Amino acid sequence: MTTTYATELNDRIDFQNRQQDDVNLIGPSAGVIARIAAQAHDQYPQYEGHWDGWTRYRIRHRIVTKMGEAFLPGDIVIGHHDGGHLIAYSIRNGIDTAISGGNADPAPYTDDGETRRIYLEEK
Repeated sequence: MTTTYATELNDRIDFQNRQQDDVNLIGPSAGVIARIAAQAHDQYPQYEGHWDGWTRYRIRHRIVTKMGEAFLPGDIVIGHHDGGHLIAYSIRNGIDTAISGGNADPAPYTDDGETRRIYLEEK
């Protein structure tokens, strides 16, 4: 069976959506999310260190861009402020996206370890 571009694209989108769902469940640090972004772009050397220092945010509203669904309510993402906008990395579509600051709230990292332990036991 021949794999088409559309099939490969749909598989990639499904994978990225599952990655975001895992991030939402586990609630990792900004550094872990930055490593997910870096791994997705490892073939592009200009992105090395690009997400260093970005902080965690929780998305408030569904946001759709020309590339498709970028964020869903509750998504945990990394971002930084640039002027009046928040630049947030979308795991769902694999790019930095400028959004209104009112569409996300800071999500400080807390590590109780319990959620991660339960998640890893289920995997």
